[in-house]
Order: sequence, then C-alpha cells, then structure tokens
Amino acid sequence: MGQGPGGGRGTGQGRGIGISRPGGGVTPDKSQPASSAQRRATAVVDAESCMGCGACVSACSQDAIEMNAGIAHIDESKCTGCRACIDVCPAEAISLK
Repeated sequence: MGQGPGGGRGTGQGRGIGISRPGGGVTPDKSQPASSAQRRATAVVDAESCMGCGACVSACSQDAIEMNAGIAHIDESKCTGCRACIDVCPAEAISLK
C-alpha cells in the first residue's frame, strides 16, 4: 500500500473517503414534498359523529381543541398528534390523518 496525499497511510483524506460533514447524513432535497412519514399526524373530527360532550377539549394538553356550535374543532397548527383526544372520545369521532 502506498501513502496518501498527506503522507499518512490509508487516511483517505482528499479522496472523499472517511470525511464527515457537520451534522452528518444526507442533506434533504427541500424541493420535494415531505413524505407521509415525515409529516406530523394531526387529529380530525368527524362532525357527524361528534356528540359535543367536550371530553376532547379537557384532554388536550396543547389547547388545540375548541367547541363551536356543539362540534369539536381541532387547530391543526397546535395539534401534536398525541392521541389523548382520541382515547377519551366516547363517540369515536376523532382520528389521526
């Protein structure tokens, strides 16, 4: 085996081998839409099934749910997809999308 460009043996320096970048990994291509696995799941209410009991409002730690005309409405920008509302909904009117 010969010596590498810096005089060291097998370092791979200058050849793109064994050189790590800050942060590591591959830089994502931001021009492509995020895959469904990368998107955060949020809760949605089936308005026809909602009983208007408000159990989901009390269960939500993010203040993402409010009652409007007797139907639960979820602010997707606040929802973290924790499923707390789903677990307490007696009508099973809430699901993740």
